Amino acid sequence: MQERNGMSCSEAGKLGYLASKSVLKEIHEGIIKEYYLNPSYCAECGCVLPYEKRHNKFCCRSHSALYNNRHRNKKEVYTKISHKLKNRIKSKKIKHCKYCGCEKGKCIHPEVC
Repeated sequence: MQERNGMSCSEAGKLGYLASKSVLKEIHEGIIKEYYLNPSYCAECGCVLPYEKRHNKFCCRSHSALYNNRHRNKKEVYTKISHKLKNRIKSKKIKHCKYCGCEKGKCIHPEVC
């Protein structure tokens, strides 16, 4: 087993971690403070996004849905209906008699119709 200054590699690594832990924590806190000087905002409600969600555009899924549904072109949705679906809708329409208004084949007065 290798030793470094009378310690094993594992012990030396643990000491290195403890020595650098406080320095890294200070650096991280400085980065967070710097972020809050110019933070990101939610595109829907305008609230400040926390540091952990700084790359997001919205603070929650419901705000994302509200924003994106508001900016959606509704005409495009209706033009995407396929021709087969249009034909199915037409074929399911009930045909009525010109004279009495009943469904064809179920007329009350078949002699008149």
